Amino acid sequence: MNIWMLTAFVSMAAVLIVLQQRVDVAIVFILIVVIGICWRSRGKRLYLAMCLLLVYVVFTSSTWLHDRNNVSKLTGTEEHFTFTVSDRFHIDGDRLQGVVQTTGGERLMLRMRLMEKEQQRLSSLYLPGSHCEATGVLIRPNEARNFYAFDYRTYLYMQKIHWQLQVEPQAMTCASGDLLDKGRYLLASWRTMMIETIVADFPSELKGVVLALTFGERRYIEGALLDAYAELGIIHLLAISGLHVGLISAVMYAFLLRVGVTRERAQTFMLCLLPVFAMLTGASPPVVRASAMAFVIFLCIRLRLRTHPLYGIMAIFFAYLLIDPYQLLQLGFQLSFIVSFTLLFAAKTIQTRYKSSLARLFVVSTIAQLVGLPLIFYNFFEWSALSLLLNLVYIPFISLFVLPVSILSVVLFFLFPSLPNIAVFLLESVVPYVHHVVFALQKSSLFTFVLGKPHPLLLVCMYGASYFLLVSWERRHRLWSLSVIPLCLVISIKWLMPYMNPNAEMTMIDVGQGDSFVIEAPFRRHVTVIDTGGTMSFSEEDWQRRQRSFDTGKDQVSAYLKAKGVKTVDRLVLTHGHDDHMGGAKGLIAEMNVREVVYPAVAHEQEKEQVLFADIQQRGIPVRFVQEGDKLVSSGQVMHVLGPPSDVELGLNDGSVVLFMKIEGVSFLFTGDIEEEGERVILEQFPNLTATILKVAHHGSRTSTSEAWLNEVNPKVALVSAGVNNRFGHPHPEVVSRLHEAAVPLYRTDEHGMVVLKLRDRAIVAIESKFSSVDKKSRTR
Repeated sequence: MNIWMLTAFVSMAAVLIVLQQRVDVAIVFILIVVIGICWRSRGKRLYLAMCLLLVYVVFTSSTWLHDRNNVSKLTGTEEHFTFTVSDRFHIDGDRLQGVVQTTGGERLMLRMRLMEKEQQRLSSLYLPGSHCEATGVLIRPNEARNFYAFDYRTYLYMQKIHWQLQVEPQAMTCASGDLLDKGRYLLASWRTMMIETIVADFPSELKGVVLALTFGERRYIEGALLDAYAELGIIHLLAISGLHVGLISAVMYAFLLRVGVTRERAQTFMLCLLPVFAMLTGASPPVVRASAMAFVIFLCIRLRLRTHPLYGIMAIFFAYLLIDPYQLLQLGFQLSFIVSFTLLFAAKTIQTRYKSSLARLFVVSTIAQLVGLPLIFYNFFEWSALSLLLNLVYIPFISLFVLPVSILSVVLFFLFPSLPNIAVFLLESVVPYVHHVVFALQKSSLFTFVLGKPHPLLLVCMYGASYFLLVSWERRHRLWSLSVIPLCLVISIKWLMPYMNPNAEMTMIDVGQGDSFVIEAPFRRHVTVIDTGGTMSFSEEDWQRRQRSFDTGKDQVSAYLKAKGVKTVDRLVLTHGHDDHMGGAKGLIAEMNVREVVYPAVAHEQEKEQVLFADIQQRGIPVRFVQEGDKLVSSGQVMHVLGPPSDVELGLNDGSVVLFMKIEGVSFLFTGDIEEEGERVILEQFPNLTATILKVAHHGSRTSTSEAWLNEVNPKVALVSAGVNNRFGHPHPEVVSRLHEAAVPLYRTDEHGMVVLKLRDRAIVAIESKFSSVDKKSRTR
């Protein structure tokens, strides 16, 4: 095993142990290192072991110091702030945000709610390096409230940001910085001004792609388009990659030589240009890696030094981990380096074995897909089989046409702003049609494989199997094609694990002020979703709309299901037509294969209901309207419908679908938003109704969960889904008091986050929640 690989494993083990306490993964890395040492000759083993131990100590100490100093000096009670704008502010609809640095060196994420369209011009006034004073409120960043969800607090922590600063437009004043600050932030200011100009003057359907490929600014691309590229596994094409940096560097160097510049001066110019280019394009890990690599190559040529590219990329990798160890936890950093390492090791084989450019492109794309696949599953939970084909087509198209024409369009725009831009015309003639193809392919789920989030140890096994496959291919073993079997075996084990799980699971997803429950039968025989949550929609002007609107069905319910490896929902029950119960249904249906939708047999007069049913009908999903006395049966699981009643006219809340069911012998009662009147009607129809687990109606509203209802149902566990600090005061103190007096344990999403109940053999074998009740106060502030 290569000594550089052993050193990389040791450094990563050190960082993971300090930052994430991933002792299990670190032990696996260290075992790999020990095996690598044992393969060495006896005389070198001790020397190599001592060197690697020194590397481990250095990286452990460095990472520990970084993490120890990554603390906030603020208490959260401060109101007045003086700071410098660190990077360009971004405006998305009626929200402005960006990173600022206080005079004490604290980095803050500033957020501002814009009240007028004219205030969108503020971002062009707050240039990097500006000195500002503001009065505002410090807020802790939100942390993930569901398992497998994106954790914004951790994301900001890795950028050494601990607070969000909420300010009003009139409470902030800024002035130009001094000469020193103008010099420090010169490139960032240039970048900001050029981006703002392109945003204002380029066609709306092009500015996002052009900014992504020229300045590394992807936030102006439409959210739906980003999702489509991500689901098809080609999201990396909408960013400046290492390949793009290499192409631009090679073309620029060749151009300088072509126009008569001497080699020495051309090399010196490239050494000056590359750091500037990296800063102007956002300094993302792939760009920094590729720019640094190109810098090393030109420096070696300039100094007439001979060195292997592997030494350069390893030096950059180790420097990154020493300067900012948090980068190891970033997907962009992981993919950039693991693909680069692999291609460097395989470069000689590819060059000697394949003479055709097309064949080389296919092999390089396949290897990149293979080594990136485990990380794709770990972060996105799914993979599209179309990604390999699309990469073969789109990489040359983006790299050889869209990228150079985008750069040309920007150059022509700033040199000749009043003249027609032929490059823009070329992009307008082609790019929209390319996007249409992506959207069309996204709609088909036939080629999408949902695996779920693998355990870190399983992730290591995937990479071990991938490494075995690549080594067999490189050494040209006679039966090397059979070496794909270990990788397929590891993936199959992950895919089959849910179908071998004898436990049933009932999950209360934290969707804020709303309801959403997932019921998974033993051995995954059946998956039912009850309600999808949703957000209240208010009328807003065009300028206030965000690039990507939040959808509970897509961003929370579907994301959780995919993380669990679920692709098909056998039954979606929507208890009634309020936004906080069915608002996310459209997003969920767009992401998952839904076999049946259940809805109460009441009048459907709301426009949003009609829009939803039209979408369901268009997708060919059967809808079943139910009322009291109906039964929902599938895979031996029976749901008894207790409401809405067929002979009583009730309001929208009391007309909710009420379900009684038994899972593994444990009884559940799902009550929607029924109130005291609905409870009374159900008790009259079902006088001996009892349930082990009660979903408390209407988020714990004061008008529900009466004493008579609790006495009759006699639950052993109560569940309440309510938003943190919601304006309704749910769950109401009186309801909480009644449950407490009845000695019923209460699990509530505003305090516990997501709650998962595991059931087996007529008993609740485990109750897991995202947060423990011990630290609920610190998490709900």
